[in-house]
Amino acid sequence: MSSVIRVIVAIVVAAAVPTTAPTTSSTGPSSAAVLPADLSSPKAAAKSLFLARSAGDRDGVRAALWAGDEAQARLVDAMADLIVNGKRLGDAARERFGKEGDPIGRGMLDPADLSRLDSATVKPSGPDSATLEIREQNRPMSFRRQEGKWKLVVTDFGGAGAGKIAQQTRLVRGMSDAMDESARELSAGKYKTSDAASSAIQKRLHEVMLNFTRPPTTRAATVGTSEPTTMTTTSPERSR
Repeated sequence: MSSVIRVIVAIVVAAAVPTTAPTTSSTGPSSAAVLPADLSSPKAAAKSLFLARSAGDRDGVRAALWAGDEAQARLVDAMADLIVNGKRLGDAARERFGKEGDPIGRGMLDPADLSRLDSATVKPSGPDSATLEIREQNRPMSFRRQEGKWKLVVTDFGGAGAGKIAQQTRLVRGMSDAMDESARELSAGKYKTSDAASSAIQKRLHEVMLNFTRPPTTRAATVGTSEPTTMTTTSPERSR
């Protein structure tokens, strides 16, 4: 699977929430939480995020993500969709192609055992902030306490500062929509082989990245419509 997916989603989730739960055949994001979210501590919040993601529970995923203002909330909304759509894409690939579809699903989030969260180390960094260091994970998970609930901070990925929030939201939303469309195509049986599916998904995500990096004027020209050009011919009689 394209490294683009692995990079984007790994950055979004920051610490690669593991995925070991059984897959489902749903083609739409689920809003039914399997268990109430426990956000009483950074470690509990990380586990709740893992369980919500594994269940395809979009609302559960969103509840475990921190946002400090409306702009960040829009970014986090898009990230929640991206995480769940990434799982749906992996599920659809495995359901369609069996083990041959594993490379597509494997790129969504790092596979890991839930027990790694149990052995993780919580390090307070302030009265309402802490990090969770996980074995064999280069970057710790960053948490903040908001209204008494600990939530994962993902709004700082890719340097998404105050001036870049809108740009990052557009990128994440584009990736999420691409994964959603690809999952639907896989479930509909559009691709005969896993290689064909992987190539199509990679191309779609690559187009999202290209569109994101294009200057606004170029992007507008690419997606805009233009009036058809009419060719006028002059008859031999009139040309004489």
